[in-house]
Amino acid sequence: MSYRKSELIDLLRAIYKDTHQDVDWDPNKPQKVLGGGGTRIRIEGDKGTFEGAVPETEGPTLVILQSGILAFNEFIAEVMKNDEFKKYITPKAVEKKLESLLRKTQGILPDGIEDELKTCVLKPLREEIRPWYVFVPVDNLLVMNKLKIGDVLFLPKQAAQEEIDELFREHKFAGEMDEQKEQRKVTSSIFSSYCESSAAHAKVSVRAHVSRASQKATEIAYVSINALRAFTHVLYSHNLKTYFGLPNEVQGGTWLSVCYGNDERQGFNVDFHRRQALIPFELNETKINQLNEYCCFRKIQQILATQPIKRGETEKVAIQALQALGSSVVAPTIDMKFLNCTIALERILIANGEETTTERFTDRLALLIHPEREQRLRIKEKAKELYNKRSKIVHAAFFGVEEDDYFLLENWAIVLLIKLLGSCSQHQSHREFCEKIDELKYG
Repeated sequence: MSYRKSELIDLLRAIYKDTHQDVDWDPNKPQKVLGGGGTRIRIEGDKGTFEGAVPETEGPTLVILQSGILAFNEFIAEVMKNDEFKKYITPKAVEKKLESLLRKTQGILPDGIEDELKTCVLKPLREEIRPWYVFVPVDNLLVMNKLKIGDVLFLPKQAAQEEIDELFREHKFAGEMDEQKEQRKVTSSIFSSYCESSAAHAKVSVRAHVSRASQKATEIAYVSINALRAFTHVLYSHNLKTYFGLPNEVQGGTWLSVCYGNDERQGFNVDFHRRQALIPFELNETKINQLNEYCCFRKIQQILATQPIKRGETEKVAIQALQALGSSVVAPTIDMKFLNCTIALERILIANGEETTTERFTDRLALLIHPEREQRLRIKEKAKELYNKRSKIVHAAFFGVEEDDYFLLENWAIVLLIKLLGSCSQHQSHREFCEKIDELKYG
């Protein structure tokens, strides 16, 4: 699917028809204003008033009226129909190119509108889709050495800082030598201050427009991070409450809560809280060996290093279960942790196209978890009880799951995930894996 060039040209004509120079701006009417050279800017705030002007080189102020705005938005939507653009760029990038064209032509429809569309909007957007290395800060993962998981390279804080400093040293900044030196110094200083607050960086290679590079890199980093996070409680006990993640996932900050005694003793207590990871998630050689030996982590590495389109069905299921299990570790409430673990289990136990029933879920779980009849029957009964709680959360907004129930469900999910990973080579498909479970007997 792609855009229609004739439609884009018609929309450009409509935009230009309703774009005017130096028209009085009416804030009560739908208008889009592109401030031109000499436009005065005044910002008032608590710390005073800022006044300035747009440089004269920007040309005249342009005002796009209502019908032009509609065409402007339709133009962006039409460009984004292109499969490549949809995958690699953002609507904001298209908007900037369109604004740049309007400024260049000073809002006057050019004779060669088709050539302008090609050279000022479509061609630059396509040429700006290229490979990037993105350094994504990770809040609380400590790696002693560089660690590669799939296509993501995790770097210790110091190693990441050195690599980025080297990029700054090699980059040619604008201006004279003194100006370049000052820009390099300021840029490096800003990065260093942010780098200091992160334990590591995920270095990710992506192909995208610069407007979407960070977003795509973060999504890729999440997959590898969840593959680690899923086994948090293999490496750490529950009562440590360890978790790690990307900054927008682990909210920083401090606050106080006040507790007032609601009985005859009254009194109050003030608690100080920190919303961030207090205990570092440390990955050293011993822990990695432990994951390799007990958790099929080499297999996970192999799957993540395989292009998604080339992964087998069972491998895809394993990655999806890892994402749900990993997300459970950083979910804000016990109920949501519990629900994410259930999702991981359902993904492992139920094949695509099958109806998820309590019997199917609990039978397969019990048959996989334990080899002995009595234990299987006990597990089945407990699984029924927990699955009913899951249904109440989903369908009736139930809350109040016991912490022990979450711990048990998480342990089951880890065990079944390892069994699935360990048997990938033995089954042609995930459905075959599920059918093999159905052949087992309680004994």
